[in-house]
Amino acid sequence: MKQRNIELIRLPIGYWDSEPDDPYPSTLTYIDWAMDQAAHHNISVLLDLHGAPGSQNGYNHSGRQGKASWWHDRTHRLRTLRVLRDMATRYGASPALWGIELLNEPRMPWYRYFLLIRFYRTAYREIRTRIRPGVWTIFHDAFHPILLAGSLHTRKNHPIAMDIHWYGFPSRHVRRFSLATYLRLQAIYLRTLIWWVQRWQPVIIGEWSAVAPQDYMERRPKRDYPHIWRENGNHQQEIFRRSNTIATCYWTYKGQGRGVWHGRSLDEDDILTL
Repeated sequence: MKQRNIELIRLPIGYWDSEPDDPYPSTLTYIDWAMDQAAHHNISVLLDLHGAPGSQNGYNHSGRQGKASWWHDRTHRLRTLRVLRDMATRYGASPALWGIELLNEPRMPWYRYFLLIRFYRTAYREIRTRIRPGVWTIFHDAFHPILLAGSLHTRKNHPIAMDIHWYGFPSRHVRRFSLATYLRLQAIYLRTLIWWVQRWQPVIIGEWSAVAPQDYMERRPKRDYPHIWRENGNHQQEIFRRSNTIATCYWTYKGQGRGVWHGRSLDEDDILTL
């Protein structure tokens, strides 16, 4: 990563890393090792709470697929706060720590808006006393960036930013677009979205990919995929730069097999520079 000039790693972790369940042992030693290596190579780390007790979105990447009971059980939310406190206490003074993300991709029912806001504010209040000044606190937009803009306000020397995940321009008609039309519409939409949200707080693109929406890709021959990935990936990076986002993280650096979900392979194949 250092050889590829990567400056920031978004490291997804689960609550079970901090509170292991039998028969699974604690994995904190691996996170300790990652933080030490990042500090040694002068790479920053965003610790991202990717899986919360009970699941905050019901998807397998949260650690549990099915019902997202995090929203309905207060004990799950209290455990989540405890995990965040433990994470901040353990790594708050690390020179590698760039930020802590409070919760990855919560799937917020509209009637739970105030619950999520209260959780974010409580979590921010509790971790900022445990991390060194200048470390970012990141909150995810819950796929409602306009609604959640301004949910947190920077206190003293503990900056905050909103995390937006971007996997393509949302339109059911995208499969009919030419690549040039798709990229042009994507630029208008994404630049406007980031500009509006930045009126309240800085923005990080915590996840993005060179892939275009599935409907679009399915109508193209596979031999065209590298060209689409290159054009779309470079186009998005230019938007992020021009929009002054504070950081971007490609999903993911390594994956199973080569291709668009294996960022390093795109770099190795001269399709994209991470």
